Amino acid sequence: MKRHEDLRGTAGMRRAVSKVRLRVCRNRVARAAVRTRLPVLPRRDLVRLGSDYGGWWVPEQAIRGARRAYCAGVGNDVTFDFALIERYDCEVWAFDPTPSVIDAVARWTTPERWHFEPVGLWDSEGVIRFYAPGLPDHGSLSATNARRTDDFIEARVEALAEIMHRLGHDRLDILKMDVEGAEGRVLESMLSSRIRPTVLCVEFDEPEAPWRTRRRVRSLLAAGYALVMIEHWNYTFLLLDEHSSPRRQDVN
Repeated sequence: MKRHEDLRGTAGMRRAVSKVRLRVCRNRVARAAVRTRLPVLPRRDLVRLGSDYGGWWVPEQAIRGARRAYCAGVGNDVTFDFALIERYDCEVWAFDPTPSVIDAVARWTTPERWHFEPVGLWDSEGVIRFYAPGLPDHGSLSATNARRTDDFIEARVEALAEIMHRLGHDRLDILKMDVEGAEGRVLESMLSSRIRPTVLCVEFDEPEAPWRTRRRVRSLLAAGYALVMIEHWNYTFLLLDEHSSPRRQDVN
């Protein structure tokens, strides 16, 4: 009986691994499809901040005078956040409603200019479901159920405009989002609220259809952004003519 159970467990694990490998292959094809016809503006001042896993490319000229950054999606890597503080004296607000992250942050020793908000970014205020990843320790919780799983928790979310109003911020220099599928709704809300961060770093979650990602990128280009770097699913945008002195933004 035990051998039979072991075999079933092994078969289940093999199926799960096969699904992950299939998703990786599909992701590579999708990445190539998304890059097609997307104009990338070359820049010589791009620098990579953070670890190999959690780092981002940003245009240094634009962030030298940055005073405020929002980093949505903490996970287990805040090296990008800390680099902004240490190298550019930027003040950072980090957002993540995941219980494990909230518990971990309570144990961390963090810089004085790093502030944590246990809330997720969305297009409205409320409490929504966040679904588990397909495999344990493989990915983060997703508000859009990117991995099509059944297990979930409920957590509080707010729109970007509501967060800025609550914190008393009328402008935003840097917005980084690694929010597991929620980026589409957040970006639509951001643009409709006329919020324009100078530097925008977005991970477009891989299960999304290539045509949908291209459409989101083109909406940002139409709003005045230039696409300056693509690294895997991480896209960096720069608001044109806003390289050093971000304009006041209307969040009402």
